[in-house]
Amino acid sequence: MDFGGPLASDHLADLTEEQAEAVHAAYPRLDMVRSLTDAIVAQAAMNPKTHRDTRLRASYCANAKPSAAPGWSMPAEPPDGATDQKGITTMTIQAIEIAESSQVFGRTVDAFARFGHSAAVRARGLLFISGQIGRRADGTAGETVEEQTELALHRLEEILRQEGLDLTALVDVTSYHVDIRRNLPEFLTAKQRLIHVPYPSWSIIGVDGLASPELLIEIRATATYPENS
Repeated sequence: MDFGGPLASDHLADLTEEQAEAVHAAYPRLDMVRSLTDAIVAQAAMNPKTHRDTRLRASYCANAKPSAAPGWSMPAEPPDGATDQKGITTMTIQAIEIAESSQVFGRTVDAFARFGHSAAVRARGLLFISGQIGRRADGTAGETVEEQTELALHRLEEILRQEGLDLTALVDVTSYHVDIRRNLPEFLTAKQRLIHVPYPSWSIIGVDGLASPELLIEIRATATYPENS
């Protein structure tokens, strides 16, 4: 059997395990195809994340024809969000950035780039919002725990608003508190004013300090998009 030259790395195809077996049957002498696909399948089996997120690939000769595998053809690249034959959905991740014109964030918008993270990330119908702190638009911190809590929640609300959501879309929230026993009452006063039933799940954690000594609270959250969005 003449394959017309060496295997080329630019000839790639997505293979399911069944299709890999079809290639093996079609090319019994093509050891490089067998070793490559077997290695990828074995690696995916050992790593659930790899099995979920990584497509199986194999190199084959440009003019080799799978004559021993009737009806088999190279599968096309699935679009983002498509479901393959095994029901595994490809995942699309979208970083959410805050507009520089935001009146809520104001001059603090550049903090995301400075610290190297996004304001939020959308993935699999969820919005993961980075920790928000109690700073005003001019960059100064709120004077009290109550004010800082309001500011942090308004920042969360601004991110949600940008995505067409509001505070009722929150499903899971974690807040971090400096001197928690002393500051919890003021936090609860502000929280009860802005967060209403049905409440999201919420974890309240005490910490020794935050990024700046004047900061007393930080709130991170996860929200959900409508099912038909």
